[in-house]
Parts: sequence; structure tokens; C-alpha cells
Amino acid sequence: MHNLQVQREDSGQSPLLQVVPAWLSCLPIKGDLIEAKVVHEQLCTMVERSDRELLGPNNQYLPKIVAVFAKVSSHYMISE
Repeated sequence: MHNLQVQREDSGQSPLLQVVPAWLSCLPIKGDLIEAKVVHEQLCTMVERSDRELLGPNNQYLPKIVAVFAKVSSHYMISE
């Protein structure tokens, strides 16, 4: 699995803060099952460690993250 490692800029702010909204807008991945597994596992890992960049300021991205989990889990429930 690929781990997202981000270096902080001199300002102390992670460039991931700019990427997260765009990344979340592409989720869940549906067309490529192999890529979907990798990306969704990365999302789980980031949530498990309470990644501040992922959750966003004041947890503003949390509703989108929950929606992604709901869609992914319902897809797996239907396909089984």
C-alpha cells in the first residue's frame, strides 16, 4: 500500500490541506477496483490516526468522509 507522506513547507502548513478537498471529491472510486482498494484503505488509515489535514479545519470534511464510507460499504454489501 502507498502511504501518503507530506513534508511541511516553511509556513508549517501541509500542502495536503490544499489537496484534500479535491481528493475527497473524487471518492469513492468505482471504476478501478484495485485502485479503489488502495485509496479507500489509505482513507481508513488517515481516519484511524485522526489526520488533521484529512478532517480539515473544525472537522469540515468529516461529513464527506462519512458519506464515502457509507457508499463504499453499501457497494460491498450489495455486491456480496
